[in-house]
Amino acid sequence: MASPRHPGREPSAGARDDDLVQEVVRLRAENDQLQQAVASHAVVDQVIGALVMMAGNQSAGRIHRAA
Repeated sequence: MASPRHPGREPSAGARDDDLVQEVVRLRAENDQLQQAVASHAVVDQVIGALVMMAGNQSAGRIHRAA
């Protein structure tokens, strides 16, 4: 496979290993960020659900009193 930095030229095994190690480090960091984002999103969804329920209960009370 040709090197992306030098088309038509094969990278050395050491360079390929270094590139792969850097890619693994980058992907692990990205994975950590995505896991944190998913966990945060779940908490936000729970809060939104609680607020919607509270708002719904208040709206139902207002409608009931208005009738």
